[in-house]
Amino acid sequence: MENCGTVRQTRRRGYRRGLPQGLSWGVAALGICFLLEAILCLRGDLRVELAGNALLAAVVAFGARRWRREPGWVRAAMALLAAACGGVLLWRESFLPPLFDSLQFLADPAQRPTMGYIGKFLRGLLNPAYLPAAAAAAGLGWAVRRRPRTAALAGAAALLAAWAASERPDAAALSRTVKDFYAAEAGRRVAFPARAPRPAFDLIILHVCSLSNADLRAAGLDAEPFWRQFDLVFDRFETVTTYSAQAVPRLLRSPCGQARYEDLLPPPSPECGLAARLRAAGFELDTALNHDGRYQNLLSSLLQQGWTTPPARNSGLAPVQRGVDGSAVYDDGEVLGRWLRSRPAGGKPRALYYNTVTLHTGNAWAGPTRAGRESQAEHYRAAAAELFRGVSELLRGLRRSGRDAVVLFVPEHGANLGERFLQAPGLRDLPLPDITTVPVGVALIRGGASGGPPARDGRPVSYLALAELLSRFIERPPFGPTGAASALASLPETRPVAENRRSYVLEVDGKLYLGWKIGKWTRLRR
Repeated sequence: MENCGTVRQTRRRGYRRGLPQGLSWGVAALGICFLLEAILCLRGDLRVELAGNALLAAVVAFGARRWRREPGWVRAAMALLAAACGGVLLWRESFLPPLFDSLQFLADPAQRPTMGYIGKFLRGLLNPAYLPAAAAAAGLGWAVRRRPRTAALAGAAALLAAWAASERPDAAALSRTVKDFYAAEAGRRVAFPARAPRPAFDLIILHVCSLSNADLRAAGLDAEPFWRQFDLVFDRFETVTTYSAQAVPRLLRSPCGQARYEDLLPPPSPECGLAARLRAAGFELDTALNHDGRYQNLLSSLLQQGWTTPPARNSGLAPVQRGVDGSAVYDDGEVLGRWLRSRPAGGKPRALYYNTVTLHTGNAWAGPTRAGRESQAEHYRAAAAELFRGVSELLRGLRRSGRDAVVLFVPEHGANLGERFLQAPGLRDLPLPDITTVPVGVALIRGGASGGPPARDGRPVSYLALAELLSRFIERPPFGPTGAASALASLPETRPVAENRRSYVLEVDGKLYLGWKIGKWTRLRR
């Protein structure tokens, strides 16, 4: 009996002095988590939510006292629950896409990526820049492994210091800036000529997925020989969005100023619809894709925006790639060449909308001969060479045809090929400038003639400038020695304001800000 009493007294003293081993590691892990958050916050990769961290700390502290006398499996279950809550909080504080949206994306069979793509994406999440932070946090855990409360308090102090040092911008002023921008954009219109003669040229719009200035740099691509085939090149074109589903309506609403994300869903009014304007000018509309149009409902978006001509069939063509969902992706040169050969020799001028996903992240070469474990950058370089070859073949074919043509090469958005700032390569949830700033080319082809070097334009422009160009071309054909230069005069500029469903990216006084539509803003550091 005396031995039993001694054991009980010893256990009581143990409870007062410290915590059971499993719970002590849980408290220490909380401190390590706080320290890791503090380091990432100081790097600008995380926005700290004090309320969430305080709640997590309270739950762990309460559990450490409440469940220390419970069986081991209960303590283990509570530790796992706390770890899961901490993981969800860390996800929420990061700049990753919302967790529910990510799970919904993976659960949707219409856009579910292949396992190979998921594996490549997970490998891309491993940012070497985070290794020092992880090593520092692990080192603290080892140093204070016998003092869990000290670890927790030190981590909490570091987190509070990082939060206090972080910049908290004037959310109301930034939200007002965005509101004023859209109010001004709502009144902007491009006046297409009411009684212009029938256009004497064909129009080809090449809408290209996943190509930005930053992607070309990250892949080590020298695209200058490709751009020499164009007469105009806009180096600072703002796509606004980072997704194809929104890029299509933004392009096909180009005669009006930049619309809010919420206003893209309804069909455009006649004055804002590019398809309606081109029909009124005398164009016959054509559609071609190098894919099936199902991914992200791109074909449905085209129809909704008034471009109702069904796409030409790709039957008989062999796929050169498989998309992220396993669907066929065809060679650009073959699809465009088929359209060029089928174009009537006379009749009304044609306006072709062509969409290509050759550069889409997650594509894989079709067939065993080109499959392999190439890096994302290597695959991108090879796919870009195929795209540039196909477009160059089209330009040569148009020159040989003897018919005048205007070709617009317009990327939808970038691929985020090399970005590790805030989001892993391939992620495009945040509309950062490296994804939304793209090069746009305009080729003016007249009766087989080939022009000189392109006129470069570095002003911030967007879709309204393209609509203004088309309006001028319809009123007065741009072919001639001064056509390209005169077309650039007084083009409407657009302030770069990028927007996705939940967020904005805005530059003010040389500083970049990320805003959520719930009213929160964060200063972004490069």
